Amino acid sequence: MIGHIRIATTLALICALSVAHAEDLKCQSEQSLSDGGFRTMTVKLSVEFGKLTAVSIASTNASGEKEAFVYWCVLDSVDTKQVQARWSRNGGESILHLTDMQNGDQSRVKIKALVDGYKVDVEKVNHDYCGKGAPLPSSITVERGKNACAVIY
Repeated sequence: MIGHIRIATTLALICALSVAHAEDLKCQSEQSLSDGGFRTMTVKLSVEFGKLTAVSIASTNASGEKEAFVYWCVLDSVDTKQVQARWSRNGGESILHLTDMQNGDQSRVKIKALVDGYKVDVEKVNHDYCGKGAPLPSSITVERGKNACAVIY
């Protein structure tokens, strides 16, 4: 009987540790533009045992003009049909190096660990991931427990 209790306790502990060491941080942002259009941003960061393992960023830019154009930016580090991803780490900073599988263009995403989340620097991302009028921001802050991203264009 004691052996069964030990096994059950061990399994419960393993499950708890697995959950505690894997998390997805997500946030969204929407901003109104002066021409009546809007910008949206959705970010998902996957973290396992304290290390970033995946980044997904989707951005839209919709004009408020009569034509109402909508442009998209989509960057997904796990989309192996589009990108080859390689991670490097230095202290509290992770760098995602991306190579576009179509044209070989290089991009770099810097992600700095904060006390309650991460700051994502996308200034060095090639605009091949975007439609003609869809700008990526310069940085995005994702915080645990907050649904809204802090976005700087």
